Amino acid sequence: DGAASLSQSGNIIGTLSGFTAGAGLSLFDAASLTVSGAVTPGTGGIVLKTIGAGHNLTINGPIGSAAHGMTLTSAGTISEGSSGVINTVLLTGSSAGLVTLNGANNIANLAAFSSGNGLLLNDAQSLTVSGAVTTGAGALVLSTTGAGHNMTVNAAIGSTAHSVKLTSAGYITPSGSGIINAL
Repeated sequence: DGAASLSQSGNIIGTLSGFTAGAGLSLFDAASLTVSGAVTPGTGGIVLKTIGAGHNLTINGPIGSAAHGMTLTSAGTISEGSSGVINTVLLTGSSAGLVTLNGANNIANLAAFSSGNGLLLNDAQSLTVSGAVTTGAGALVLSTTGAGHNMTVNAAIGSTAHSVKLTSAGYITPSGSGIINAL
């Protein structure tokens, strides 16, 4: 099966649930979007984008694949409900508002992510920050859970105007290019 490309700007889809793509999924939505059931990309990655001020992206089901990348972009906020779980080798994206991803996520790498009003991310495995992470008018909170799950910071993160909180069940290791900017 092929990739599912629904990247036209006029799509109005309220809920995405129980969707499997053969070779990746790209979905642009001109309304708020809720993922409420399992969404798997097959042999490709996932791109979800809401268009239009205040259109939020909510993850209330398992989404992604540990072998493929994911980009989440929202013209509003990005949030995750108690059943939401992100599985990806690489998470990138942006949000005009707050990003709250507090589920038992499995994200290997976080890169090139910006938020207009803060980012809270929980990861149930080791996490490498491999690209710049900025948080606009809010704090940055990154955590790993589970014995031995480490955090490595290989890029600039945070803002000198807001707090940064890093919590790990294992070690936190900054590299030479891992710059932590905090208030």
